[in-house]
Amino acid sequence: MKKTDKLVSLVGEFFSAKDIKTINKITNENSGVIVDNDDVIFDFNSLHVRFEGCKNHEDQEELELFYNILDLHLKSLEAINQDDNCLSTVSNHELKNILSSAKLSLEMLSTYDFDKDDRAKLLLQAFNAVSQSVSLFDEMVLMEKLQHQERSKSIDIEMVVLKPIVESILETLSSEISTKAIKTKVEDKSEGHAISASAFWIERALFNLISNAVKYNKEGGTLQIVLNDDKKNLSVSVIDSGIGIISSEQEKVMEKFQTSASTQNQGTGVGLALVKAIAEAHKGKLELESVYEEGTIFTLTLPKKITNNRIEHPLAVMNAAAVLLLVGVSYFFPVIPSFGNIESTSAFDMIKLDNGSTIKIKQGGEYSFLDLHNITGSKSYMRLSLNSGQAEADLHQVHVNFETPTASFRNLGTELNFEQKLDKGVVSVYKGELKAGQKNVYEGEGFVSTASGIQVVELLDPPYGLDKESKANGEMLIVFNPVEGAKKYRLTLAEDEDFTQIIEEKESKSTHVSFTIKKDGYYHIKVAALDKNDILGLPNQGVFTNNYHLQQGITARDQGSYAQAVILLKQSISEFDKHNAEPYSALGWNYYLQNNFVQAARYFKQAIAIRPTEGSKVRLARIYFHLKEYKKADKIYQPMLKDNDNNLDALWGSAEIFIMKHQYVAAKKYLQKLLGINPSYPLANYDMARVAFLMKNKSLGLRYLDKELHYNPAAKELVNDLKSQVKKEAH
Repeated sequence: MKKTDKLVSLVGEFFSAKDIKTINKITNENSGVIVDNDDVIFDFNSLHVRFEGCKNHEDQEELELFYNILDLHLKSLEAINQDDNCLSTVSNHELKNILSSAKLSLEMLSTYDFDKDDRAKLLLQAFNAVSQSVSLFDEMVLMEKLQHQERSKSIDIEMVVLKPIVESILETLSSEISTKAIKTKVEDKSEGHAISASAFWIERALFNLISNAVKYNKEGGTLQIVLNDDKKNLSVSVIDSGIGIISSEQEKVMEKFQTSASTQNQGTGVGLALVKAIAEAHKGKLELESVYEEGTIFTLTLPKKITNNRIEHPLAVMNAAAVLLLVGVSYFFPVIPSFGNIESTSAFDMIKLDNGSTIKIKQGGEYSFLDLHNITGSKSYMRLSLNSGQAEADLHQVHVNFETPTASFRNLGTELNFEQKLDKGVVSVYKGELKAGQKNVYEGEGFVSTASGIQVVELLDPPYGLDKESKANGEMLIVFNPVEGAKKYRLTLAEDEDFTQIIEEKESKSTHVSFTIKKDGYYHIKVAALDKNDILGLPNQGVFTNNYHLQQGITARDQGSYAQAVILLKQSISEFDKHNAEPYSALGWNYYLQNNFVQAARYFKQAIAIRPTEGSKVRLARIYFHLKEYKKADKIYQPMLKDNDNNLDALWGSAEIFIMKHQYVAAKKYLQKLLGINPSYPLANYDMARVAFLMKNKSLGLRYLDKELHYNPAAKELVNDLKSQVKKEAH
């Protein structure tokens, strides 16, 4: 029975069985599949297997298929000669050791209370161990596939050019290469010549060699790939500056299930054996040169032509029945473990599935996650067990079975939130639906699950009227409308719209809640009401801008503290990560007020590149005017006048350029139009006076100066200076 325990356990996982019991039978009576309430019984000639408390047992066809697979597996175990079976050796030794490591790590996690760093290390150990077992299975299946193609003379032989394959592999591994800062170089001395070979197998062999050279290389190391042609053969040398292989192990590392102490016995011990098998199957060879702690050279040599497609396989004959059995099981049923990308933030453990779905478990929660799929990826089984804590899920076209101490439910394409407390579980369904027991819970509904059963309720409305008030001390006051039936409100403040980078979370009975943030940036707020059962209602989300250092910088500038303003405004630019135009504009104006027009122009151009506002364009044009770059200023004003010929700022700016170019008639025309729209526009009357004086109309000029003083008393000094100048010229 021990040799079939793993397969029985996997079937039990699919059924979500609470317990599995097996009995060895004396008689050979066989009664097939029996469903007894929530129990599923498989009766074989010599074995009776009972899966107790199943959740997935309604599909009769699946029950029969599972029965047939287990029956086939039991019969194959009796027929297999264990001494001659390669895969059995792997299953009983390598896989046992690998998975035992994972089991030990997980048992320690469930038994002892570790701190965050130690917990992460143990999880990584478990993950690496199970990943290694999957890699081992993958390599063994490839070996079996190669052997089968050789026997059936079905290896596809074609003309293969090696350099494009090498470049494609390097591109695939670019992330790992970049992370370790490895310098790569491809030297092609083959002149683009081709070999007669299988592109599939040659690519696999080169991938194994190059990926090993990356994996076992040093930080900042080198990887050189040299292609050579000696008329009869082409060769590929993969040269790395990695950890090397000690001389006593160099002969054995290319044999099946052999690893090196240099690599701390990492890897499956099958990858290089497969490369060697592919080389010899193509009538070629694999050679190794290595110096410990200095580097390794693997050279794959292949003949340009193969006289026939009968490629002999040098590996020992493996028993195919066991491999085909596992492949067959994984074709129909989800038995192969998958590992979504798991990331940890200060707030969540995030499980990212292959299709973009995510499950976020709040830090501190007690949970476990199982993800199985079949070999084609067409069937999967996922289960999240949450013993305590809070989780959110955004799931697309995948089904997950959720288990808590008080609730069991299955999503049907759902966005949801659920929490497990001591005596109850609460679930909110935001999109899609889910099935809890015999009840369907739809979008906009939630339920509370206790020992007495499940109660479905409508979710509370979102808190509308979401707004923000900012204060000088960095306080951000969030205000929203009350929700009828709300016991309290939950507010979550985050740096990102996915709410993975949580800054702070608060619960309050008030609809006015403050957060203190002394850092500029865009902040996302989510608010939801909780009802009397603590079920979280529909959320309302908003994004707000916090201008703490920006406002401090503007205040310093307005007070004449220009140096302090520069420090604060540059800090604002940094905190906005250069994505906000306002601090650039404020800093540009700060330099403008100091008559540093070159720096002012620089920052206004950056502001316009982020957000081209009319105000920033006008100020940049004014800066160009002061720099006497009139063409650049005119290139800003003219498109503005084309869009709106009554644009006051563009009319005034263009008029001043005409004055500097001594085109007084044109300047007068623009200023008259401007004053016809707004007689009090600052300095427009002053400029009309200048034009009148330049055109020798003194009385008209003086009248316009009086108008400027009437509308803008602050221009008194300018007006008096111009009057004095006119008097001097008159004398």
